[in-house]
Amino acid sequence: MSYWFAYRVFDQRIDINPGCAILEGPFESYELAKSEKLKIRGSDMQKTSIFTAASKSEAQAHLPKETWMV
Repeated sequence: MSYWFAYRVFDQRIDINPGCAILEGPFESYELAKSEKLKIRGSDMQKTSIFTAASKSEAQAHLPKETWMV
């Protein structure tokens, strides 16, 4: 299993629809994923939690189940 997360640009004050999810991964460890996730910053960014998936297609299929956080 590898570690993954996603981010998108979305500002609730001005946007009607959020941007497309950008999937990041695979990472060999949770710590590597967390390090990369912390580098991505922006006041209009939403991110998912870090999750595990065996492949990119599995990670993409998992995205609709994720909760987006600021």
